[in-house]
Amino acid sequence: MNRFKTNLPIFYLSFIILTTFFIEVIYYLPSPAGDGEHFLKLSFNICRYKTFMAFGSPLGDEWTYHGWIPSYLKSLLNMNCNYEFIFLFNFIVKLITIFFSYKLLKNKINDENLFILLIFIFIIQLKLQFRPENFALMLITIIYFLFENSKIKLVPIFFGFLFYTHVVFFSFLSLFFIISYYKFYFKIRIFLETILVFLLTILILDLIYPYSILNYINGSIQKNSATWLAGSLFNLKLFTEYYIITKVHGGGYLPLWGVLFFLITFTLLYKKKLFFMIIPFLYFFSLRNIPGNYYMVGLTPILIYIYLLEKNKNQLITINFEKILFSLILLISILGHSHYFARNILTIINFKNDFINTSNFIKKNNDLINKFPTFGFLINKDIRLQSYKVNNCQNCNLSKTEKKYDLYSVNGIVNPCPKSNTYQKDYSLKFMNKRIFNSNSGYGIYICKIE
Repeated sequence: MNRFKTNLPIFYLSFIILTTFFIEVIYYLPSPAGDGEHFLKLSFNICRYKTFMAFGSPLGDEWTYHGWIPSYLKSLLNMNCNYEFIFLFNFIVKLITIFFSYKLLKNKINDENLFILLIFIFIIQLKLQFRPENFALMLITIIYFLFENSKIKLVPIFFGFLFYTHVVFFSFLSLFFIISYYKFYFKIRIFLETILVFLLTILILDLIYPYSILNYINGSIQKNSATWLAGSLFNLKLFTEYYIITKVHGGGYLPLWGVLFFLITFTLLYKKKLFFMIIPFLYFFSLRNIPGNYYMVGLTPILIYIYLLEKNKNQLITINFEKILFSLILLISILGHSHYFARNILTIINFKNDFINTSNFIKKNNDLINKFPTFGFLINKDIRLQSYKVNNCQNCNLSKTEKKYDLYSVNGIVNPCPKSNTYQKDYSLKFMNKRIFNSNSGYGIYICKIE
């Protein structure tokens, strides 16, 4: 019975990996949505035009307001600049993350809980999709593995990569390292070597980046106002939506994730007083800007790493509490994966040809289209987007031909066409003739005629 309980999470993780390969790498699902498209835009601009620009971005054309390492690697490794490659890249990132998570924690918890945690980490990355938190989570996992296995000189190199991947996660991890390992880094020789290797890494990477490091830091704070400047008083409705029901922008749902997030956080605060240092930062990047929950979603596995590493030093977790913790992690994982699996498998069954159909429609009518679907730029290199500042339209066509159509991605939106010309195809997903999802996760489009 005990062996069966241990093997069940292993079988489930294997099932998740195999079906994700089928969904992502074979069928390119789910189609990019939300902010993920924005980060892919840079990758394809580097690949196609050799430029670190994001034409038509509301944050400005010059890419100085977010990390660039993931987009650059996607472009560098994408030999033929193929759209399909980005899904393979994301799949490999998840495999690397769970591999190093396994290596990091295999002697810290029992096998059953270890594989439950690996499932959770994999699901977190599924939900983050093309956001940079996905890649940053992989880097942080490698950093903890290197430190815990005494590969100290490699740690600042990966900190350098993290700096140019995600400023927020770099800041959090630096704070976590100060709290957990300050005694180790207070040794003068180790401290100076670490700083020197980190700065050397930054200088080398800066040779690739066409803007200055000051442009990057300034742009990451001032231009990215949604992260640093936006915010409001606590809103219960938003809190329920983004922390309990848990809508991850562009990635679907991860129910009850917020319960786990606060449980882990409060336990760390209770057991290690130095973690009170992180309260202002957690508030600033969570409850102050609730729709930006993707930061805390990506950070949750890191908090669990810290929790488990500290547990083995200070016996933080009782047996009963550990059962509650990993039961909650498993429940969240099952709920999150069920949403992902059902929506994408039903899309494949009912709408598997939409990628080809949409690609062909855009190719044949390119000059007649005013607004493209948000993923249109990614699947058709002939599309040129106008400046957002000029026409307040991120997906408008530069062609001077008189336009006949506005196209909108079906994934995640209600049909926006005027009732007088609404295209009537039903893009909802049904099971046993009952509607399960209002829209599919594929490449269907709403074709609105311009009147």
